[in-house]
Amino acid sequence: MNNDLGSLKFDFCFSLILAFMECAVVTALIWATFNGFGGVTMEYTKNGEVAITVMLTVLPLLLLIVLSFRLVRLHKCKSDAKGYVFAILCYFSGILIGIIAFQFPLIFPNLKKSMTSLLIDVIRGFGWVEYPIG
Repeated sequence: MNNDLGSLKFDFCFSLILAFMECAVVTALIWATFNGFGGVTMEYTKNGEVAITVMLTVLPLLLLIVLSFRLVRLHKCKSDAKGYVFAILCYFSGILIGIIAFQFPLIFPNLKKSMTSLLIDVIRGFGWVEYPIG
């Protein structure tokens, strides 16, 4: 088997971190326009729409690029089927655990709140949201 443990750990950790970050981005994009119960919700500007499209696209695209490089490397090494299965399982288990870690923050309870708050502050700070006219 051509998979070394270090590359499998990298696959797992990389996908876990990206999945956690993607969950934080999605949560921040939803809550950035929220202005309290009964308040007027904000809308994204044209620049804000471009920014959120980039934010929603970059992390999954990066994950797919790294996964495809990993699979190409396994193909060049003439790896057996186990190598492909372990690489893909490490990626998908990392994604799954990243989503679970974001939804149920047991190890780092403040990380979810801190990342989401930071992203909301960035979205509002750059003026990507505004109150509707009318």
